[in-house]
Amino acid sequence: MAIILHPSLAREASTVLDLWRESGVEPTHTDDVESIQRLVVLDRNALVVAKENGRPVGSVVAAWDGCKARSTACPSLRFIDVVDSAGAF
Repeated sequence: MAIILHPSLAREASTVLDLWRESGVEPTHTDDVESIQRLVVLDRNALVVAKENGRPVGSVVAAWDGCKARSTACPSLRFIDVVDSAGAF
């Protein structure tokens, strides 16, 4: 099983929201497709997505606007260690 990390693309916004819901993290009133797209356009490294076989299985919001910082993982993968090429995640 190879899990690949990459900065999210604006076109992945609805998929990220679906992942959050699947993971039991209910998006707030400020978490919508447009807000996520705006975030990644302003800072392309602000949202990192983990994928396994092309399917999103985790995400990290790596930005702080005073109220947002979030990490999520697909329920079936929550206890698997994920390490990127730099040796940390």
